[in-house]
Amino acid sequence: MARKSSSFVSEYNRIISDIDKGVFAPFYLLMGDEPYYSDCILEKIIASAVPEEQADFNRTIVYGSDVSAAGIVNEARRYPVFAERQLVVVKEAQMVKKMDDLALYLENPLPTTVLVVSLTSASVDKRKSLYRKAKEKGVVFESSKLKDYEMPGWISDYVRASRKSIDPDAAVLLAESSGNDLRKVVMELKKLFHAMEEGASRIDVPLVEKNTGVTKEFSIFELTRALSFRDVEKAMKVAFYLGKDSKKVPMVLVVGGLAAYFIRLERFHAAERERRMTDTELAAYLGTFPGFLGELRTAARNFPLIKVIRCISLLEDYDYRSKSNASGEADDAELLMELVSKILAV
Repeated sequence: MARKSSSFVSEYNRIISDIDKGVFAPFYLLMGDEPYYSDCILEKIIASAVPEEQADFNRTIVYGSDVSAAGIVNEARRYPVFAERQLVVVKEAQMVKKMDDLALYLENPLPTTVLVVSLTSASVDKRKSLYRKAKEKGVVFESSKLKDYEMPGWISDYVRASRKSIDPDAAVLLAESSGNDLRKVVMELKKLFHAMEEGASRIDVPLVEKNTGVTKEFSIFELTRALSFRDVEKAMKVAFYLGKDSKKVPMVLVVGGLAAYFIRLERFHAAERERRMTDTELAAYLGTFPGFLGELRTAARNFPLIKVIRCISLLEDYDYRSKSNASGEADDAELLMELVSKILAV
Protein backbone atom coordinates (compact mmCIF):
# COMPACT_ATOMS: atom_id res chain seq x y z
CA MET A 1 0.00 0.00 0.00
CA ALA A 2 3.01 2.32 0.16
CA ARG A 3 5.49 3.44 -2.42
CA LYS A 4 8.23 1.00 -3.27
CA SER A 5 10.81 3.57 -2.17
CA SER A 6 10.13 2.57 1.43
CA SER A 7 12.51 -0.36 1.87
CA PHE A 8 10.58 -2.00 4.70
CA VAL A 9 7.38 -2.43 2.69
CA SER A 10 8.56 -5.53 0.81
CA GLU A 11 9.54 -7.11 4.14
CA TYR A 12 6.11 -6.23 5.53
CA ASN A 13 4.42 -7.90 2.55
CA ARG A 14 6.58 -11.00 2.97
CA ILE A 15 5.71 -11.31 6.66
CA ILE A 16 1.98 -10.91 5.97
CA SER A 17 2.19 -13.47 3.15
CA ASP A 18 3.85 -16.03 5.47
CA ILE A 19 1.19 -15.49 8.13
CA ASP A 20 -1.54 -15.97 5.54
CA LYS A 21 0.10 -19.30 4.68
CA GLY A 22 0.18 -20.32 8.35
CA VAL A 23 3.95 -19.96 8.59
CA PHE A 24 4.97 -18.40 11.90
CA ALA A 25 8.40 -17.56 13.29
CA PRO A 26 9.10 -18.42 16.95
CA PHE A 27 9.96 -14.78 17.65
CA TYR A 28 8.96 -11.40 16.20
CA LEU A 29 10.63 -8.12 17.11
CA LEU A 30 8.53 -5.21 15.81
CA MET A 31 10.03 -1.75 16.15
CA GLY A 32 10.68 1.62 14.47
CA ASP A 33 9.35 5.17 14.61
CA GLU A 34 6.33 4.41 12.37
CA PRO A 35 4.07 2.04 14.33
CA TYR A 36 1.37 1.57 11.69
CA TYR A 37 2.94 -1.40 9.90
CA SER A 38 3.99 -3.06 13.15
CA ASP A 39 0.41 -2.70 14.41
CA CYS A 40 -0.88 -4.37 11.22
CA ILE A 41 1.54 -7.28 11.61
CA LEU A 42 0.61 -7.64 15.28
CA GLU A 43 -3.13 -7.63 14.54
CA LYS A 44 -2.58 -10.23 11.82
CA ILE A 45 -0.63 -12.53 14.14
CA ILE A 46 -3.19 -12.22 16.94
CA ALA A 47 -6.01 -13.05 14.52
CA SER A 48 -4.19 -15.98 12.89
CA ALA A 49 -1.76 -17.72 15.24
CA VAL A 50 -4.29 -19.21 17.66
CA PRO A 51 -7.95 -20.05 16.82
CA GLU A 52 -10.45 -18.05 18.84
CA GLU A 53 -11.81 -21.16 20.55
CA GLN A 54 -8.30 -21.91 21.91
CA ALA A 55 -7.45 -18.34 22.87
CA ASP A 56 -8.41 -18.53 26.57
CA PHE A 57 -5.56 -20.90 27.38
CA ASN A 58 -3.13 -20.22 24.55
CA ARG A 59 -3.11 -16.45 23.95
CA THR A 60 -1.38 -14.13 26.40
CA ILE A 61 -1.21 -10.37 25.83
CA VAL A 62 0.71 -8.20 28.29
CA TYR A 63 2.11 -4.67 28.37
CA GLY A 64 5.74 -3.80 28.91
CA SER A 65 5.03 -1.67 31.96
CA ASP A 66 3.39 -4.66 33.70
CA VAL A 67 5.92 -7.42 33.07
CA SER A 68 9.63 -8.15 33.43
CA ALA A 69 11.92 -9.90 30.96
CA ALA A 70 11.93 -12.92 33.28
CA GLY A 71 8.13 -12.95 33.34
CA ILE A 72 8.01 -12.89 29.53
CA VAL A 73 10.40 -15.85 29.37
CA ASN A 74 8.27 -17.80 31.85
CA GLU A 75 5.19 -17.24 29.70
CA ALA A 76 7.05 -18.18 26.52
CA ARG A 77 8.34 -21.46 28.03
CA ARG A 78 4.85 -22.75 28.80
CA TYR A 79 3.46 -25.43 26.51
CA PRO A 80 0.17 -24.93 24.66
CA VAL A 81 -2.98 -26.51 26.09
CA PHE A 82 -4.54 -28.95 23.60
CA ALA A 83 -3.33 -26.80 20.71
CA GLU A 84 -0.61 -26.62 18.09
CA ARG A 85 0.93 -23.45 19.51
CA GLN A 86 0.55 -20.67 22.04
CA LEU A 87 0.91 -16.95 21.40
CA VAL A 88 2.60 -14.52 23.78
CA VAL A 89 2.40 -10.82 22.88
CA VAL A 90 4.23 -7.99 24.63
CA LYS A 91 2.84 -4.57 23.66
CA GLU A 92 4.63 -1.30 24.47
CA ALA A 93 7.72 -3.44 25.00
CA GLN A 94 9.98 -0.37 25.19
CA MET A 95 8.80 -0.22 28.82
CA VAL A 96 10.28 -3.63 29.73
CA LYS A 97 13.28 -3.31 32.03
CA LYS A 98 16.39 -5.30 31.11
CA MET A 99 14.71 -6.37 27.88
CA ASP A 100 18.04 -7.58 26.52
CA ASP A 101 17.70 -10.53 28.92
CA LEU A 102 15.25 -11.99 26.39
CA ALA A 103 18.30 -12.89 24.32
CA LEU A 104 18.85 -15.85 26.66
CA TYR A 105 15.45 -17.27 25.70
CA LEU A 106 16.36 -16.93 22.03
CA GLU A 107 19.31 -19.26 22.53
CA ASN A 108 16.71 -22.06 22.51
CA PRO A 109 13.18 -20.73 21.78
CA LEU A 110 10.27 -23.10 22.31
CA PRO A 111 9.03 -24.18 18.86
CA THR A 112 5.41 -24.30 20.06
CA THR A 113 5.46 -20.64 21.18
CA VAL A 114 5.08 -17.56 18.99
CA LEU A 115 6.54 -14.69 21.01
CA VAL A 116 5.90 -11.16 19.69
CA VAL A 117 7.73 -8.22 21.22
CA SER A 118 6.31 -4.96 19.89
CA LEU A 119 7.86 -1.56 20.59
CA THR A 120 5.82 1.56 19.86
CA SER A 121 7.73 4.41 18.19
CA ALA A 122 10.99 2.98 19.52
CA SER A 123 13.76 0.53 18.63
CA VAL A 124 16.13 -1.77 20.50
CA ASP A 125 19.86 -1.14 20.57
CA LYS A 126 21.22 -2.94 17.50
CA ARG A 127 24.58 -3.38 19.19
CA LYS A 128 23.13 -5.65 21.86
CA SER A 129 22.55 -9.39 21.85
CA LEU A 130 18.73 -9.24 21.71
CA TYR A 131 18.79 -7.67 18.26
CA ARG A 132 21.45 -10.07 16.98
CA LYS A 133 19.65 -13.15 18.33
CA ALA A 134 16.30 -11.92 17.03
CA LYS A 135 17.77 -11.59 13.53
CA GLU A 136 19.23 -15.09 13.82
CA LYS A 137 16.27 -16.96 15.34
CA GLY A 138 13.20 -14.97 14.35
CA VAL A 139 11.86 -11.98 12.43
CA VAL A 140 12.92 -8.39 12.97
CA PHE A 141 10.74 -5.73 11.39
CA GLU A 142 11.65 -2.06 11.59
CA SER A 143 9.62 0.67 9.91
CA SER A 144 10.45 4.33 9.49
CA LYS A 145 8.34 7.44 9.12
CA LEU A 146 7.50 8.24 5.52
CA LYS A 147 8.72 11.54 4.14
CA ASP A 148 6.11 14.27 3.72
CA TYR A 149 6.45 14.13 -0.06
CA GLU A 150 5.68 10.40 -0.01
CA MET A 151 2.34 10.83 1.74
CA PRO A 152 0.08 11.73 -1.23
CA GLY A 153 1.31 8.65 -3.09
CA TRP A 154 0.84 6.46 -0.01
CA ILE A 155 -2.70 7.76 0.43
CA SER A 156 -3.51 7.08 -3.23
CA ASP A 157 -2.16 3.53 -2.96
CA TYR A 158 -4.14 2.86 0.23
CA VAL A 159 -7.35 4.14 -1.37
CA ARG A 160 -6.69 2.08 -4.50
CA ALA A 161 -6.17 -1.05 -2.39
CA SER A 162 -9.59 -0.32 -0.86
CA ARG A 163 -11.11 -0.42 -4.39
CA LYS A 164 -11.69 3.31 -4.49
CA SER A 165 -9.92 6.31 -6.01
CA ILE A 166 -8.84 9.74 -4.82
CA ASP A 167 -8.18 12.87 -6.85
CA PRO A 168 -4.51 14.00 -6.72
CA ASP A 169 -5.45 17.38 -5.21
CA ALA A 170 -7.53 15.61 -2.55
CA ALA A 171 -4.62 13.30 -1.68
CA VAL A 172 -2.28 16.27 -1.28
CA LEU A 173 -4.82 18.14 0.84
CA LEU A 174 -5.39 15.14 3.12
CA ALA A 175 -1.63 14.59 3.45
CA GLU A 176 -1.20 18.23 4.39
CA SER A 177 -3.92 18.12 7.05
CA SER A 178 -2.94 14.75 8.55
CA GLY A 179 0.86 14.82 8.34
CA ASN A 180 2.87 11.58 8.09
CA ASP A 181 1.32 9.75 11.05
CA LEU A 182 -0.06 6.75 9.14
CA ARG A 183 -2.45 5.71 11.89
CA LYS A 184 -4.03 9.17 11.81
CA VAL A 185 -4.15 9.15 8.00
CA VAL A 186 -5.87 5.75 7.93
CA MET A 187 -8.38 6.92 10.52
CA GLU A 188 -9.18 9.98 8.37
CA LEU A 189 -9.50 7.82 5.25
CA LYS A 190 -11.92 5.48 6.99
CA LYS A 191 -14.00 8.50 7.97
CA LEU A 192 -14.03 9.58 4.33
CA PHE A 193 -15.03 6.10 3.17
CA HIS A 194 -17.92 6.17 5.62
CA ALA A 195 -18.93 9.67 4.48
CA MET A 196 -19.08 8.73 0.79
CA GLU A 197 -22.51 8.45 -0.74
CA GLU A 198 -23.76 4.94 -1.37
CA GLY A 199 -22.31 3.61 -4.61
CA ALA A 200 -19.65 6.34 -4.83
CA SER A 201 -16.01 5.32 -5.22
CA ARG A 202 -14.09 8.59 -5.66
CA ILE A 203 -12.76 10.97 -3.01
CA ASP A 204 -12.55 14.57 -4.21
CA VAL A 205 -11.47 17.86 -2.62
CA PRO A 206 -14.97 18.91 -1.41
CA LEU A 207 -15.34 15.60 0.45
CA VAL A 208 -11.98 16.09 2.18
CA GLU A 209 -12.78 19.70 3.04
CA LYS A 210 -16.21 18.82 4.43
CA ASN A 211 -14.99 15.96 6.63
CA THR A 212 -11.57 17.11 7.83
CA GLY A 213 -12.06 20.81 8.44
CA VAL A 214 -9.13 21.75 6.19
CA THR A 215 -9.77 24.22 3.36
CA LYS A 216 -7.97 23.92 0.06
CA GLU A 217 -8.18 27.66 -0.58
CA PHE A 218 -5.94 28.40 2.41
CA SER A 219 -3.57 25.43 2.54
CA ILE A 220 0.13 24.80 2.15
CA PHE A 221 -0.72 23.14 -1.16
CA GLU A 222 -2.32 26.37 -2.42
CA LEU A 223 0.62 28.39 -1.11
CA THR A 224 3.16 26.32 -3.04
CA ARG A 225 0.92 26.44 -6.11
CA ALA A 226 0.80 30.25 -5.90
CA LEU A 227 4.59 30.32 -5.58
CA SER A 228 4.96 28.02 -8.59
CA PHE A 229 3.13 30.54 -10.75
CA ARG A 230 4.56 33.56 -8.89
CA ASP A 231 1.03 34.69 -8.08
CA VAL A 232 2.05 37.33 -5.55
CA GLU A 233 -1.45 38.36 -4.45
CA LYS A 234 -2.62 34.79 -3.89
CA ALA A 235 0.61 33.73 -2.14
CA MET A 236 0.47 36.64 0.33
CA LYS A 237 -3.24 36.08 1.00
CA VAL A 238 -2.73 32.37 1.74
CA ALA A 239 0.32 33.14 3.89
CA PHE A 240 -1.72 35.62 5.94
CA TYR A 241 -4.56 33.17 6.60
CA LEU A 242 -2.21 30.28 7.37
CA GLY A 243 -0.34 32.46 9.84
CA LYS A 244 -3.54 33.57 11.52
CA ASP A 245 -4.67 29.94 11.82
CA SER A 246 -1.42 28.77 13.39
CA LYS A 247 -3.17 26.60 15.98
CA LYS A 248 -4.51 24.38 13.20
CA VAL A 249 -1.50 24.76 10.88
CA PRO A 250 1.59 25.55 13.02
CA MET A 251 4.35 27.67 11.54
CA VAL A 252 6.76 24.74 11.77
CA LEU A 253 4.42 22.68 9.56
CA VAL A 254 4.17 25.45 6.95
CA VAL A 255 7.94 25.88 6.83
CA GLY A 256 8.33 22.10 6.58
CA GLY A 257 5.86 21.98 3.69
CA LEU A 258 7.69 24.77 1.88
CA ALA A 259 11.01 23.02 2.48
CA ALA A 260 9.64 19.79 1.00
CA TYR A 261 8.40 21.79 -2.01
CA PHE A 262 11.76 23.44 -2.72
CA ILE A 263 13.72 20.23 -2.09
CA ARG A 264 11.50 18.50 -4.64
CA LEU A 265 12.11 21.41 -7.02
CA GLU A 266 15.86 21.04 -6.47
CA ARG A 267 15.63 17.33 -7.35
CA PHE A 268 13.50 18.21 -10.37
CA HIS A 269 16.24 20.52 -11.69
CA ALA A 270 18.82 17.77 -11.26
CA ALA A 271 16.64 15.17 -13.01
CA GLU A 272 15.80 17.51 -15.88
CA ARG A 273 19.49 18.08 -16.57
CA GLU A 274 19.94 14.32 -17.01
CA ARG A 275 16.86 14.00 -19.27
CA ARG A 276 16.85 10.22 -18.88
CA MET A 277 13.41 9.71 -17.31
CA THR A 278 9.96 9.41 -18.73
CA ASP A 279 7.28 11.52 -17.04
CA THR A 280 6.07 8.44 -15.15
CA GLU A 281 9.59 7.67 -13.92
CA LEU A 282 10.20 11.31 -13.04
CA ALA A 283 6.98 11.55 -11.03
CA ALA A 284 7.89 8.38 -9.13
CA TYR A 285 11.40 9.71 -8.46
CA LEU A 286 9.99 12.97 -7.12
CA GLY A 287 7.24 11.28 -5.11
CA THR A 288 4.44 13.12 -6.89
CA PHE A 289 1.81 12.59 -9.58
CA PRO A 290 2.52 12.87 -13.32
CA GLY A 291 -0.25 15.47 -13.46
CA PHE A 292 1.82 17.81 -11.25
CA LEU A 293 4.83 17.84 -13.56
CA GLY A 294 3.39 20.73 -15.57
CA GLU A 295 3.24 22.88 -12.44
CA LEU A 296 6.77 21.79 -11.48
CA ARG A 297 8.09 22.78 -14.90
CA THR A 298 6.50 26.21 -14.50
CA ALA A 299 7.98 26.47 -10.99
CA ALA A 300 11.41 25.48 -12.34
CA ARG A 301 11.26 28.31 -14.86
CA ASN A 302 10.24 30.77 -12.16
CA PHE A 303 12.78 29.41 -9.67
CA PRO A 304 16.07 28.44 -11.38
CA LEU A 305 18.36 26.22 -9.33
CA ILE A 306 20.34 29.09 -7.80
CA LYS A 307 17.09 30.67 -6.56
CA VAL A 308 15.87 27.32 -5.18
CA ILE A 309 19.07 27.07 -3.12
CA ARG A 310 18.55 30.61 -1.82
CA CYS A 311 14.96 29.77 -0.86
CA ILE A 312 16.07 26.67 1.06
CA SER A 313 18.56 28.85 2.94
CA LEU A 314 15.76 31.31 3.75
CA LEU A 315 13.61 28.48 5.06
CA GLU A 316 16.39 27.27 7.34
CA ASP A 317 16.65 30.79 8.77
CA TYR A 318 12.90 31.16 9.33
CA ASP A 319 12.61 27.67 10.77
CA TYR A 320 15.13 28.73 13.43
CA ARG A 321 13.33 32.03 14.00
CA SER A 322 9.95 30.32 14.40
CA LYS A 323 11.36 27.98 17.06
CA SER A 324 13.26 30.60 19.05
CA ASN A 325 12.98 34.16 20.30
CA ALA A 326 14.73 35.46 17.18
CA SER A 327 11.40 36.48 15.64
CA GLY A 328 11.02 39.30 18.15
CA GLU A 329 7.46 40.57 18.51
CA ALA A 330 6.33 39.32 15.09
CA ASP A 331 3.44 36.85 15.19
CA ASP A 332 3.21 33.81 12.91
CA ALA A 333 1.18 35.65 10.25
CA GLU A 334 3.72 38.48 10.05
CA LEU A 335 6.64 36.06 10.05
CA LEU A 336 5.14 33.88 7.32
CA MET A 337 4.21 36.86 5.13
CA GLU A 338 7.75 38.19 5.52
CA LEU A 339 9.17 34.79 4.53
CA VAL A 340 6.89 34.46 1.47
CA SER A 341 7.68 38.02 0.33
CA LYS A 342 11.41 37.24 0.49
CA ILE A 343 10.89 33.99 -1.45
CA LEU A 344 9.04 35.90 -4.15
CA ALA A 345 11.85 38.48 -4.25
CA VAL A 346 14.76 36.06 -4.81
